Amino acid sequence: MPLSRTVVLVLTLLILGTAFFVSRPDPPELVRAVSEDGMLRVEALASQKPVLEVTTIIGGASTARVSPIYEVTGNWSGGELGVGVSLVSSLDPALHLLAIWNDNLEAWSPRPGFEWADSVFSGHLSLPGKMALFQRQDVEIPRRYEQIVSELILNRPHKTKRAHIYLAYALEPDDYVLIREARVTAACGGNLQAPRGPVENQEMVEPMTLTVNGYEREGWIRVRAKWELEDGCVQGEAFERVE
Repeated sequence: MPLSRTVVLVLTLLILGTAFFVSRPDPPELVRAVSEDGMLRVEALASQKPVLEVTTIIGGASTARVSPIYEVTGNWSGGELGVGVSLVSSLDPALHLLAIWNDNLEAWSPRPGFEWADSVFSGHLSLPGKMALFQRQDVEIPRRYEQIVSELILNRPHKTKRAHIYLAYALEPDDYVLIREARVTAACGGNLQAPRGPVENQEMVEPMTLTVNGYEREGWIRVRAKWELEDGCVQGEAFERVE
């Protein structure tokens, strides 16, 4: 005996409803973790059996670091909602800030935008990684840096379409800190909207006397260029710096 249209419709709706609930992803779950010394607290929204861990690394001599290194790891992607960070410290926020390790540039990146209230530095990170408290250091940008930038741009790979050049300094071997305001960007015709091509890295390291917080210190500067390659500049098009 054939089924009525009503019965068929009900069965279809039941099947579709069951499929929806079975295939619907689990809602994000709030997970928390605390460092071994209890100073760093992190939380993140993640799904698919989220994991959030904090490892405390007691490092040696450093250019500016004044706390242990805290490494936050997890199993979520950068497309999710990121990591909230709270780091307890009695240090003066006018003299200290949070810095994040930049794997791509192999240097510490100061983050002055983190809020400070009631002895807690707090903020938000898009991805997990390493972080620590750093002394604020006013570093005078060496004149030699401008010379190096000009030399690099003049002798850039001939297929370069766009370039990003970064300056970092170190007072201890291989412990570099980025000087964010010294970044240089250049492109064919000053056009930063061109599609991104393959990237070629180039690096120069020089020892020198640096002026840090008004005092002369022996250290190093490292200039790292990231050349984005395509077809280079067209005839008559200048490779221009875009500040």
